[in-house]
Amino acid sequence: MTTANKSLVLPNLDDKTCKQYGRELVNIGVDVIPMNLTLDTSSESRKYNKKPLVYWKEFQTKSVTAEIFDEWCNRFSDDEFNGLAIIGGKKISALDLDNDFDEELLSRLHDLGTASYETERGWHFLTLADIESADAIYKEKHVGEFLGSNHLIVIPPSADRQFLITTVRDSKFPSLVKPKTKTLNNNSNFSFDYSKVLSRVNNPFQQPKKTFQSSEKWHEGERNNELSKYSFGILNNFENIEDYRAEVHRINDENCVPPLPAQEVNQMIETKWNNAPDYVEPITTKSKFHPFLSLDSVMTASSHFNYEFITKYESFFKGGDVKFRLGSALAILSTAINPKITFSTGQKTTSSIWVMLVGESSISYKSTVIDDAERLMTDAGMEEVKTADNFSPERLENAMSERDGRPNIFMHNEFAGFLQTLSQDNSRGLSNLMIRLWDGKDIRKELVGRDNKAKTDEEGNSYREPEVYRALNPHLSSLVGIQTERFTNAMNQKQLWDGYLLRWIIIPSENPRRKKMSELRAQSFETHKWNELVRLLSTIFQQNRTSTFNQDISDEALELFDDYFDYIDDQILSLPEGDICRNLFGRYKTQAEKLCLIVSRSRSSNMISLDDVRFAICLNEIFRIKTQKFLTSNAISTLEKDMNKVIRFLDNQPDKTASKTELNRGVTGWGAKTSKHTEDILLKMQDMGFIVSSMVKNKTLWKLVDKSEDDGADEYASELVKILFSNGSSLHD
Repeated sequence: MTTANKSLVLPNLDDKTCKQYGRELVNIGVDVIPMNLTLDTSSESRKYNKKPLVYWKEFQTKSVTAEIFDEWCNRFSDDEFNGLAIIGGKKISALDLDNDFDEELLSRLHDLGTASYETERGWHFLTLADIESADAIYKEKHVGEFLGSNHLIVIPPSADRQFLITTVRDSKFPSLVKPKTKTLNNNSNFSFDYSKVLSRVNNPFQQPKKTFQSSEKWHEGERNNELSKYSFGILNNFENIEDYRAEVHRINDENCVPPLPAQEVNQMIETKWNNAPDYVEPITTKSKFHPFLSLDSVMTASSHFNYEFITKYESFFKGGDVKFRLGSALAILSTAINPKITFSTGQKTTSSIWVMLVGESSISYKSTVIDDAERLMTDAGMEEVKTADNFSPERLENAMSERDGRPNIFMHNEFAGFLQTLSQDNSRGLSNLMIRLWDGKDIRKELVGRDNKAKTDEEGNSYREPEVYRALNPHLSSLVGIQTERFTNAMNQKQLWDGYLLRWIIIPSENPRRKKMSELRAQSFETHKWNELVRLLSTIFQQNRTSTFNQDISDEALELFDDYFDYIDDQILSLPEGDICRNLFGRYKTQAEKLCLIVSRSRSSNMISLDDVRFAICLNEIFRIKTQKFLTSNAISTLEKDMNKVIRFLDNQPDKTASKTELNRGVTGWGAKTSKHTEDILLKMQDMGFIVSSMVKNKTLWKLVDKSEDDGADEYASELVKILFSNGSSLHD
């Protein structure tokens, strides 16, 4: 779940020079200046001396126009103008992470999802949020600084830097900022809102003591407000009203000039003490995740398949998230396996699967992974199965009819356009057609065209007889890539409940590349291993294209399947109404069956073993858990959008706290919500760990909390990835 309410997408970097990229940034309103970077040869580590080529202070108050930037490009040569810097604090600020950080901190910052890139000594994380220039601390040690106003932020492509993420969000880094001592403002007006004060939520009598400068004096016109503020601030320091009264009177006598009347001070003390909220400990009811398979069972399946499956397929795909590579291998194998290979666990199942790789452009290497998959299929003699590049609904139906009973695969690097097509009014029937293809049900295609000659019936009426095609065994797999924001837009425009999009194995990228494009291009496959993989895939394809197999399944494996289906049903029942995953999770029953077919047939077995089922469930759980987190974080359904509205509202409150009534009145577009609906949303958010509740004089208040760690489900999925891919090098790419 993201609390960001705005973002800025930076242009693609590709192979652009500093001049070219700087001009594109100026075009979207980002103020940049030219820099000259020279390598510091006296330093033991790789370090650059950075020198602005122009006087930049004036541009803190005025914009860098296209004309000004073009003049700089003409004035300085490419050798001089070899660096680029953003003027901090105008639109974008940054956290400059030094080399003293640890992996825990780096992981937390990457989870924010804001633009970042590796520097010579650490990392830069960009943000649209307003931050003050200051030292950054973490675990009581200096790890860098915040670059706000009066700072320059050197960005890619300077010094061969590459963006890890190009979307700048309004991410905040509150836990990293060294707090500054605040001074009392004599001119401020002060009012109290007891309903929002939660300073004693955890333990009202163990809060830090209020400090006071005894040299301060409050004179007439300000003494009432200042003494009132101070007396309220020290309220939690006292366990009884007598000690509290004595301290307030002491401050009144020593610091108010002249002191306020004792009766007036006593009235102030009584009012504050009696109106202070009576707190109950926060209610924390976050449910604990219970995995279906223990990690010991996962290790058993992993040891069986690390050689049989993982090392043969996953390691031959360059770049990208390790799950991207796995998904690509599964898509290829599903295409190599004939659709007539089925087994029954209550319904007929085919091996066709659809894999969607979701990640930022030029970061996650979606296209590289897809290109590798296409090359592998071509080398294995599977050119015929790939659908035309200019894919359209009409071509799809024709291909299914003409290649009845033979596999097809749709491969595309950018899938957003096709999703748009599905949303058009003239394509209302296409979603249902795609669903039938995925489920392996019969389709019927009628083509009425100009080649059909007019005919006359017995009564002399003219008619045209359509040309009819039938596909009794349709088999369409898919491997596509799409950018995160385009996927989110398409999902928001499309009705999700028709079931089409929920049939995909949606794989979001969480571990973007660490290598530069030049390093990636320098990589090469080991020829003999590649040839071995090609022969294996070719054998599977040739064997299955002409044969019909009936996969048997052991009783023990079938029982494990039944238990897993019950587990999925329990997960669905635990979700509130409106949660997108109530519809999504049911599809993972069929996904598990499809994955079992692929895994067992890829090792040329006619029997689905217990380890086949375990391995398929492991893969299924990785995809299911990661997809749930991704869809929730991107606020796809109405429920998640409502949750994000609550987070944004609470985040803007002084103490990040509000009552249900305040939420109903203050949240944008919230007026029509019923009290029950609001309560359901708040309880769901509490269960997920985003908020906690506490009682204040019989009124429930909801407080936003820092949810910086993943929940148990995500940690479990991460462990699955580590175990299943422990024999490869991909985890460290």
